[in-house]
Amino acid sequence: MLAKEAATLDLLSDGRLEVGIGAGWLRAEYEATGIPFDRAGVRIERLAEAIPLIKRLWTEDNWEYKGQFVDIAPRPIHPKPLQDPHPPLYMACTHDETLN
Repeated sequence: MLAKEAATLDLLSDGRLEVGIGAGWLRAEYEATGIPFDRAGVRIERLAEAIPLIKRLWTEDNWEYKGQFVDIAPRPIHPKPLQDPHPPLYMACTHDETLN
C-alpha cells in the first residue's frame, strides 16, 4: 500500500517526493491502528524485507514474492513514480538496546 500511495504522491508532486521509512517505535500508533507491536528485532526484520520490495514495486511489473512477512501477487502498480529509477528512499535508524 505504501508503494502505491508514494507512487501517486510522486506524480502529484511532479517528481519531488522523498520517502522516509522506519521500523516504528511508538506503541500508541500501533495500538491506534490495530497493528501488533512486535519486539524491535521483528519490526526491523519487517523493514528489511519491505525496502527492496517497495523499490521493485516502483520499477518492475508482474513478479511475485513470498517472504517471511509479505506475500505479493504478480500484479503491477500503475502509474509508476515519475522519478527515475524511483523516489529517494531513506531509512530511519535509532539505537535501541532492546533489539534482542
